[in-house]
Amino acid sequence: MPVCEIESRYTSGRPCPVCASGSKGCSRTADGLLSAPACQREYIFRDRNRLIEYANSHRAEWEAGMVDQDPTGKTTPADARERLNDFLVQVKSAPSRSDMLYGNLMTLKPEKAAYINDLESVAKTLIAGADGAGSARPPSEQARTEHNRIQNEISHLLMDDASWNHAGIYSVELPQHGHNFGVSAVLGAGSQEAARGARLTTLLIAGQPGAEAPDAGPRSP
Repeated sequence: MPVCEIESRYTSGRPCPVCASGSKGCSRTADGLLSAPACQREYIFRDRNRLIEYANSHRAEWEAGMVDQDPTGKTTPADARERLNDFLVQVKSAPSRSDMLYGNLMTLKPEKAAYINDLESVAKTLIAGADGAGSARPPSEQARTEHNRIQNEISHLLMDDASWNHAGIYSVELPQHGHNFGVSAVLGAGSQEAARGARLTTLLIAGQPGAEAPDAGPRSP
């Protein structure tokens, strides 16, 4: 699973432009198709209050995502609300530290990936030339115009938060030797060591009810 390395300057909650562009943040199959679970973007925060504000402002999407992404189908809206509230209590109750990083991981929705794959297929046909692939005749002006329109639509879809599932929300204690990583490093390798010595302190994974960091803080009563 590819990891988008986000530098410390992306600390205001803006999406990493690498992920948002649909380039390095998106993984493809051998056939060149987007692989939805491996297409990721992250919002990174230095201030836990900004993370809490962000989570609350996207509460409806988060709670719906926890219900929809639970493979067991057992998560209810009330369960999802409790899980998110519990996570935010952990974050807010933890001691304030200057070496913490907070983030929200998103993955491309499968239906959006399928639609983008279809759009890219049409776009490739349009620029293949008047007589198909390898044609000596360039595509028509109409074909180029439609190709550009499709590319703009793809860019819009990748930039739109509605195209992405909220997959994980977390806080980590940064190592002294660097912090250019996201929670996808931890989740992808299955160990805290994968995050270059960082200590995962709180974690909520939408599709894994009960998943939490080993050193998570106090839980809500």
